[in-house]
Amino acid sequence: MWQELGDLGLVAKDKNRRGFYTSHNLLGKHLHQVLRAASSKAQVPPLDEAAKIIKQVYSVLPDYGKIVPALLRVGVLKLSEACNFSLGVPVGPMLAKPTKSVSEILDKFQGIEFTCEYKYDGERAQIHYMEDGSIEIYSRNAERNTGKYPDVFFPLGPEHCARKGVILSDIKVAVCTFAFDILYINGRPLLHEQLKVRREELYKSFDEVPGEFYFATTITSNDLEEIQKFLENAVSYSCEGLIIKTLDQDATYEPSKRSNNWLKLKKDYMDRYWVSELQLEERSESLHSKVIARPKGISSFSSPANGCETTKTQNKPLTLPGCGDVYRAQKINHMHNNKEDDDDDD
Repeated sequence: MWQELGDLGLVAKDKNRRGFYTSHNLLGKHLHQVLRAASSKAQVPPLDEAAKIIKQVYSVLPDYGKIVPALLRVGVLKLSEACNFSLGVPVGPMLAKPTKSVSEILDKFQGIEFTCEYKYDGERAQIHYMEDGSIEIYSRNAERNTGKYPDVFFPLGPEHCARKGVILSDIKVAVCTFAFDILYINGRPLLHEQLKVRREELYKSFDEVPGEFYFATTITSNDLEEIQKFLENAVSYSCEGLIIKTLDQDATYEPSKRSNNWLKLKKDYMDRYWVSELQLEERSESLHSKVIARPKGISSFSSPANGCETTKTQNKPLTLPGCGDVYRAQKINHMHNNKEDDDDDD
């Protein structure tokens, strides 16, 4: 009879197959495996890849109110295209990895064009010039700081766009802006452009205003002495040090990522502020021949045989500790304490 029942008949015919009636416990790990298998057949990225895409999108547009509808509308694979930079929504900051010397910078960026810029001792901020002419300011932690800096303005070409409704008595500290990057201009997101392109847009779009708005001081060089001199100048101007960035190779803006393509050289942990290990080793060797005689001491102890016996201690030379060993221990502790010592100051 099943031959006459069409598709249902075919199902009935297969009822004796093992897979038809065997049940399995759907544990979390099994569910993950099932979804992986299903996603591979359906050309959908596995869960960990999907999570990576969503995390990257969130760093650019940290607003689930916009991400979730877009996810339902276009799916994970096209989510990055649907969710891009949006004015009024701060992007996660790109962070730099610490380095200890100019020579280390040259080693890491060998054969790559890079730029050095002053690392200013101030508060990092994103300034959004909105379509209605208003200005919004956000901290590196995406906090809205617009009211904190009432006198910040954008010098857009010949037209200086000052903040509206600013009361002079509200200004407690005069603020000077040092611009080092641009992520969006005239409806065009620039996060995926190389730094060289973004910097050209920055210079083309703004004018410096003495005492109020400047571009970050930069040089493009791979000469050790020139970079060292630039570093010394930065420190003399009360800057923290330098930020070093690739210009046109792997030089896109990477939100919320501590990237190998950005390095920071701060005066707090620069090699030149330490005596070199070689110098300390040489000093240690020169001091090994110098001895300080131990003071002659007298020790007494009781003896049941003859009451009290007195002996003199042997005069032993007291050598100075190896400075190189002390330095190495100090250096290890210093590096441990400063491994991620400045996560909050990029």
